[in-house]
Amino acid sequence: MAIEEDMKDPKALPKGFESPMKNKEFIEQFHRYLNWKVDNITSLLKNPEDMISHQEYLNLLMMYTMHRKLFKTKDEERDVYKKIWSLQKLCPFIIIYNNLKVSPGIFLSNICPLSKKSSSLDPKDVKVFLFENLKARDAEFSNQISQYYMRLIEWIMKMNSDSLRSEPRGDIR
Repeated sequence: MAIEEDMKDPKALPKGFESPMKNKEFIEQFHRYLNWKVDNITSLLKNPEDMISHQEYLNLLMMYTMHRKLFKTKDEERDVYKKIWSLQKLCPFIIIYNNLKVSPGIFLSNICPLSKKSSSLDPKDVKVFLFENLKARDAEFSNQISQYYMRLIEWIMKMNSDSLRSEPRGDIR
């Protein structure tokens, strides 16, 4: 944490500058930005066609963690923490690369937990939530595969049909 130590040293800053760690206006603006980012990512995650929401969610987790570690604010931004925590209902896992994934709930509880456990977090227990989510997805799996199979069959039939040809073919005898 060399940067943090440099920021605390008053000699490291030019005269007339204030350490960002103690700048209340900067912390307040960053807090507003985090709230805006959570709302933005919530709308992205609700859109099934979106392709960047998971990466944005991971960036939000990193930014929030950096904010908590650097600024060590007293109130811990409980409202922002709760909003970020509840996003995992829309996205229980973030795929980083191939089989590398992270659970936002486990990440938050291990990396930057609240000093006092909140009773109003939703979901309350990450492991129970992940187990129930997996169980529900497992129950839907065979039905979903059947639907994909039927769509594939329809597409194959359409591709093999004569209805897509621009010119009618003559009788082949």
